[in-house]
Amino acid sequence: MTPAEMRALRDRCRRYAADGRFEMYKASLKFDNPEARLAHEYPLDTGQAEVKDMIKEADNTGHAWPQV
Repeated sequence: MTPAEMRALRDRCRRYAADGRFEMYKASLKFDNPEARLAHEYPLDTGQAEVKDMIKEADNTGHAWPQV
């Protein structure tokens, strides 16, 4: 593409790309790793499945292994 064609493409896409609606992995807690959030002192989404699993694993039941 020529520089002018590339600029025209960017101009056409700008309004759709500006708010991140098509990149939920960048703009949403849904895809954010809880361990990475903890490392940077960001709040956790306690409704997220990975966070629920992480919290559940941290529960101390007093047993040396999980009960089945």
